[in-house]
Amino acid sequence: MANRPKRPLRRAGLISPFGVGAIVDYADGRSLMTASVDHWFDLKKPCPPELRIKEERLCKVLRIAEIRFPPDFSAGQIPATSFPKWHHCPKCYLMRNQNSASECSSEQCRKVKTKTLPMRFVAVCANGHISDIDWMLWVHGEEGPKEGCQLRYRAGRSASLAGINISCSCGKKRTLGGLFSNSDGGGLQQRCSGNRPWLGPTANESCDELMHAAQKGASNVYFADTKSAIYVPNWMADQSSKIAAIIDSEDFWNLVESTMDDDDVLNSRFITRYAKTQAVDPIALLKAAEARQKGDVDEDHQEEDLKPAEYAAITSCMGSPEEELYVKRADLTKYESWVSEFFSDIFLIPKLRETRVLRGFTRVQPPSASDHDMIQPVAHRAHWLPGIKVTGEGFLLVFNFEKLRTYCDLSLSKQRSERIAENVNTVNAQRGRELIDVRPEEVLLHTFAHLMIRAISHECGYGSSALRERIYIDLEADDPMAGVMIYTASGDSEGSLGGIVRQAEPRNLERSIRYSLSEGQWCSSDPVCSETIGQGSDGANLAACHSCALLPETSCEYGNRLLDRVLVLGDAAGEKAGYFSELTRDGLTL
Repeated sequence: MANRPKRPLRRAGLISPFGVGAIVDYADGRSLMTASVDHWFDLKKPCPPELRIKEERLCKVLRIAEIRFPPDFSAGQIPATSFPKWHHCPKCYLMRNQNSASECSSEQCRKVKTKTLPMRFVAVCANGHISDIDWMLWVHGEEGPKEGCQLRYRAGRSASLAGINISCSCGKKRTLGGLFSNSDGGGLQQRCSGNRPWLGPTANESCDELMHAAQKGASNVYFADTKSAIYVPNWMADQSSKIAAIIDSEDFWNLVESTMDDDDVLNSRFITRYAKTQAVDPIALLKAAEARQKGDVDEDHQEEDLKPAEYAAITSCMGSPEEELYVKRADLTKYESWVSEFFSDIFLIPKLRETRVLRGFTRVQPPSASDHDMIQPVAHRAHWLPGIKVTGEGFLLVFNFEKLRTYCDLSLSKQRSERIAENVNTVNAQRGRELIDVRPEEVLLHTFAHLMIRAISHECGYGSSALRERIYIDLEADDPMAGVMIYTASGDSEGSLGGIVRQAEPRNLERSIRYSLSEGQWCSSDPVCSETIGQGSDGANLAACHSCALLPETSCEYGNRLLDRVLVLGDAAGEKAGYFSELTRDGLTL
């Protein structure tokens, strides 16, 4: 882990796509893998207060002690390890297995100081492991190399893999044609050794999976598994704005944490003295501090437990302009009459804060809720995870519960959601994953969110990758949820330009909904797209493709899965009704 790259990376980039375990290419020819967070800081020293992120609910869900900002470039460098190890010389073509790029040692290149380059291909495992391709095995097969064999890498004039030739000094040679083949007996016949170079040379796991060859910059080499939470000041309930401001202050918590004992118990005497200096009620301040430290997630918490609290906070208009969450309820009577038929409430959110944490990552396949064993950790010993805190704005559209329930009880809605579930569960069964249940209301709200984001990005100038969705859906709960939040949360100025809130105001919102439905009615790939019985990853989408409904991966919390335009709009022939079909029939989308 001695390599410390001298290349500035944004903090957000160290969460995704350059997080722990990812391969980063540098202009000087080096190829480095970001090391685990165990090597980012001295584990024996306390975390600097300015790097600590307060988000108790997320810490409880992830079962960690704290969340930390990655150190910025001016404060220190992120350790990395050289990967892949195999390099080749572009002048004499000699291949060597070495720790990092260096000058070629052959007599031909020694005088001109030719620098070696890392190989472009690596071997990855579905369990998250990664290794160099065993090039000796590729060339010599099961016979194995003789003593003193040296390989040379030559790229021919052809752009295909068959034009790349690897030859050995013993006379054997082989092209890279078929390297990516998945057929029996073809492709890479290399077994996994459980290699986890980001954790260190002694962190290998037991694994015997057949590995897949991939280009080191391919998208399936690294899928970040991130978790996020919207800041919810539930500890603010029944508290004065002055106490709320104190509890929300990082300076206050830095002082409080410096007075805690080893069991992280609040120092009530210190808080009482501090309350007197601020002229607030000591008992109320202590109660609010305990509530925030405890959080609001049960002990047997799951990730979805975060959403009910967020939904409740937003729909109760919690927060104020001085806090990190500020919500206003819109007056539905100021919107066109048809809006209240489909939506029961609209909330404008001029200010919000989101915390995103890198929990782990997968390779070959993107992470899913049932892939716990395939998600590789970003830490071996550390009790914290890296994260970022970003601010933004947005709005929440709450669907009409009764109208939504009525539509989702129709046979068409159930049939289409069951088709998606069948497609996904067929693949899950083959991979040994848990089977999932797909609800029509979840697909409907998710697809509507995608269509709205595409429309808003066209109308108000935001790039679609700057907008994000958050789906709140549970019609069976004691406090049912059915809402779509569209927001922007960015580390730069694009996160707070004010345009998203204005898009949800009267006249603007109606225009955006009309435009989104109008654009979603027809896809350039129709009728193939609208009539398909499964497309996309694992066949998890029906009438949804890149031409009509898909978004950048950073915008979608479902990984561009569980989408179907028919549930939103119906089909082009009018034979299948969608939730918003009344609008399209009345011509309101024109």
